[in-house]
Amino acid sequence: MARATRIMAVVGILGIGAAACGSGSPSSSSSPSTASQGTTSTVRGSTGSTLNPSPSSSQPANPALVDAITKLYTAEAVAKATYNNVVLAYGEVGPFATIAQAEGTHLTTLAGVAKNHGVTLPSGPFTGAPAPAGYTTACQLGVTTEQNMIALYNQYIPQVTSYADATTALKNLLAAEDNHLTAFQRC
Repeated sequence: MARATRIMAVVGILGIGAAACGSGSPSSSSSPSTASQGTTSTVRGSTGSTLNPSPSSSQPANPALVDAITKLYTAEAVAKATYNNVVLAYGEVGPFATIAQAEGTHLTTLAGVAKNHGVTLPSGPFTGAPAPAGYTTACQLGVTTEQNMIALYNQYIPQVTSYADATTALKNLLAAEDNHLTAFQRC
């Protein structure tokens, strides 16, 4: 049953990334919470997880896992806030609205790994980059953001291989980030 749940979670994450290629849909993620001020969005930390990777691994975190999870969590929160800023500036446009929602799912997944290993996550608030002038420039910001996310995942995955749940979660999130990159390259 747990394996089927994980497979469904992976399919859901990948589906969200693929759906990002279409037009935007309203973002209704309740965790982590988002607060808007003008055209700047901040994302607050989350502790819950609906995509909690294999809870069977309760191996305490070593410094490499703590570093990986906290840095990736922070980067995901900043990316989510950045995409929310674009939505605030331009409306519920694709792929920003959909990918902002997907980044919330990524935060939930990372929070699950953190919980499994007793890692304390940064609480934020996280402020993203402001929405640039022009939709085309915003799309380029999305490309750059996703390229940076992919580089981070590629950097940290080799450092957490002694944790099966973390490795699986990070590889799945990397695949989702690849989908986000493709969506931004098309917008």
